[in-house]
Amino acid sequence: MNSKKSDTKRITIDTVFVFVIYAVILAVWQIAYFILAEKTNFVKSYIFPNPYGVILTFVRLFETNILISAILYSLKKMFIGFFISLLIGIVLGLLIYIAVKVNKLSKEKKKAEADKIAAAAVAKAEHEAKVQEEAEAAAAFTARRSVDMTDFEENRRVAGASAVTGKDNLRKN
Repeated sequence: MNSKKSDTKRITIDTVFVFVIYAVILAVWQIAYFILAEKTNFVKSYIFPNPYGVILTFVRLFETNILISAILYSLKKMFIGFFISLLIGIVLGLLIYIAVKVNKLSKEKKKAEADKIAAAAVAKAEHEAKVQEEAEAAAAFTARRSVDMTDFEENRRVAGASAVTGKDNLRKN
């Protein structure tokens, strides 16, 4: 129960405080108008109106329905502008989305092409290495065969010489 009383008291204090703040603002405004517009003519009254004149004009415009029609006209323009900007925003958003997707697909295609080129380069390098290896193996085989043929010829020559020497030895005996 005590809590409700303190809440009500707090709301009342807050309301009074807000009212006092607005009263002070209006008083400062009225004093500034009196000094700047009426006393010194430093500012024209239509540029810096007084609060009382603003309130009177507000009431007059409200009574003649000019205020309501002006508010409705402003709201109409605001909603038209909002929907035009909404439409432009949606279209631009879709265009950006499409551009991002196209860019992503383009990058993927370029990456796939680069991967294909890299794979072809690797395959070519492997093929060239294999061909080089086969050429080296063939050269080594040819060299061994040449050595073998040379050894064979040497052995044949030596064997032929031995056979001749052996025949000579047989004749001597």
